[in-house]
Amino acid sequence: METNKRPNTAEGWAHLIKDQALPLLPNTSAQLITALKQTDLPFSKLAALIHRDPVACLYLIKFANQQCNNPDTEIHSPDLAISMLGMDKVRTIMKKLPTLKLNPRNIAHREYLQSICNSLHAAAQVDHMAESKPILPRELLYWSTLFAGTGYWLMWSTAPHEMRIAQYLTFEERMPMEKAQRQILGCTVLDISQHLGTMWRLPTFTQASMLEGLRPTSRQLVQLSQACPQKSEIPPSLDRNLKLMMNSLAFPTFLGNFLAMESYKNWHGRNFDRALSIYGTYMGIDHQTAYQRIRDTAIQVSAEHPIPYILLPAKHLLQIPSDISRISKPSWAGDDIPDSSKKRKANNKTTSSQATTSKARSSSSGIEDLRSKTSQQGDVDFVPKEARPRSEKHNPALDRDVPTVKLKDKRNMQMFSELTNNMLKHPERFQDIHELMNAAVQCIKYGLGLERSSASLISASGHKLVAYYTAGMMDSPKLADLVIDLKRPSIFQKLSQKPLGAWINKSNLTKLRTSIPSTLTSASQAHYFFVQSIFAKGKPVVIIYADSGARGDDFTEEDYKYFKVLCRALGHCVEHFSERKATLKKSQQINP
Repeated sequence: METNKRPNTAEGWAHLIKDQALPLLPNTSAQLITALKQTDLPFSKLAALIHRDPVACLYLIKFANQQCNNPDTEIHSPDLAISMLGMDKVRTIMKKLPTLKLNPRNIAHREYLQSICNSLHAAAQVDHMAESKPILPRELLYWSTLFAGTGYWLMWSTAPHEMRIAQYLTFEERMPMEKAQRQILGCTVLDISQHLGTMWRLPTFTQASMLEGLRPTSRQLVQLSQACPQKSEIPPSLDRNLKLMMNSLAFPTFLGNFLAMESYKNWHGRNFDRALSIYGTYMGIDHQTAYQRIRDTAIQVSAEHPIPYILLPAKHLLQIPSDISRISKPSWAGDDIPDSSKKRKANNKTTSSQATTSKARSSSSGIEDLRSKTSQQGDVDFVPKEARPRSEKHNPALDRDVPTVKLKDKRNMQMFSELTNNMLKHPERFQDIHELMNAAVQCIKYGLGLERSSASLISASGHKLVAYYTAGMMDSPKLADLVIDLKRPSIFQKLSQKPLGAWINKSNLTKLRTSIPSTLTSASQAHYFFVQSIFAKGKPVVIIYADSGARGDDFTEEDYKYFKVLCRALGHCVEHFSERKATLKKSQQINP
C-alpha cells in the first residue's frame, strides 16, 4: 500500500480493509483443513475446532448475518452460524480463508498474531467476569469482546507500516495510544472497528461494544482505580455516574481489553496497576484477589491458545521487573531499535566519518521520515548498517580515528524551522497545550538531535515538579517519571521562581553541582544538560529539560542557541494559550 494514497478517516480505512481475507492461526489452520476433508465430520468436532480460531469464528458470524433475511434475528456465536449456514457452506467459507505462512522475522506477521492474542486474552477476562456475575450475558460478552479488536487484526494485516509508526510513538515516545493513532491514521483503530462492524452486519451488541463514546475518560479511570476496596465490597461513596457506567453492558468489554492491553505492555507497570484496581472495583474484590484472578485467567488462555513466536499473556507474566524497559517496548523494538548504549557501540565500530554522519542523520528523522522509510521497504531498518564487514577483525586503532558525532549533524532543520515558525506565527494550529508540549519535546529530540527531552509541570500545590511530556526516554524510565521537590533549594527551585535558562557544562558543573538534585543525576546518569523555565502571565507553566546522554559534554554554543530559540517560541505560544483562556473565561462571565 502506498503511503501517499492512505485514507485519513475511519470510514476510508474500513472501506479499504473490509474485504481483506485474514489468515487462520498457524496452530489451528492445519487441523481445520484436515478436518474439513472428512465427509462424515461431526458437528461438535467442527464447532470445537472453529472455536479455537477467532478468525474462523469472525467470518462465519459475518457471513451468517449477511445472509440472514430476518431483521429480528442476529447470529452472535459460531455455533448458531454453523447451524444456519449448514456444513457445506461452512466448508466453502473455511476453504476460502488463507493460511499464514509464518515468518517469525516478519513484523507484520508477529503483530497480527499478537493482536489476536490480546483479543483472546480480553475475551477470557470478560468471560470470567460474567461467570462470577450471573446477571451478565456471558456468551454475548465473550464474542463481542473478542471481535472488538477486529480493527487491529485487519490493520496489522493490511497496513503494518502505519500501525508500526503509531506503535512506536505509543511505546517509545509515550504518546497516548489514541492520539498516536489519530496522528498517523487520522482516526483510532476502535473507530475503524466500529465501521467494520456496521459494514459486516455484526450483531448489534457487538457493534455497541466498539463505540468509543462508551469508554471512560482518563479522569474517570483514575476515580475508578482509587475506589478499589480494601475488603470485598464496593465503597458506598463511589460516584453515582461511575456506578451507572460500571453497570452498563459495554463496560466489561472495555475493561477486558484494557486489562489485556496494559498487561501486554507491562504486567508491572503503573497503568496495569490502575487497570487491576478498576477490575477490583468492578468485581467488588480486594487488590490481591483481583490480581490472582487476572493472573489465573492469563495462564489459562495461554494454555488454550498456544500461538507461536509471540508474547503469550502467561509468558509475559513471568518477566521479572528488571526486564521491564525491554518488555514495555513493542515486540519489534527488540529487533530494530537498539538502546542508546548499543547505538554508541555501533557508532564506534564504523570505519569512516562519512558513515558515522549518515547514521546520525538517519537516527534523527521524525515521523514523516519514518513514514517514508516504511513505504520503501518491507520492514523499517532502524539499526544502522556496519561499514566494516563482519568477517573483518576489529582494530581498536581505527576507533580513535572516528570523529565524535556532533549534534549539528543530527539536526532536522526543516522540522525545527516548521515547528518554531508555527509556535511564533501560527499558535492557533496547535489544538491544545498538550499537543504543543508534545510537539516541543519531539522537536528537541528529532529537530535538534538531542537524545532525551522532557516538559515538566509544577503541581497544584507548587511543591513538586513532575515530568509529564517526554521524548527518547524509553530506556530511561526513572528520568521519564522524575519528580523533584521544589521545597528544597536547587536550580529547579530558582527556575520555578522566574523565567531562567541554564546550560550545565564542564566549566560550571563544580560550582553548580550542589544545586542539581541528586534524584536528577541518578535518573539521568548525565552531568550535562540544558534547562529552561517557561512563564505566562508571570506564573511558571513548564520547565524544559534536554540532554544527550554521554555526549552531553560535547554541546556547543550553537546547540544552546537553538535550544533557546525553541524555548522562546514555546513561551510565545504558551502566552497565546494563556490569553485565549483568559478571554474565554471573561466571555463566560459576561454571558453566563
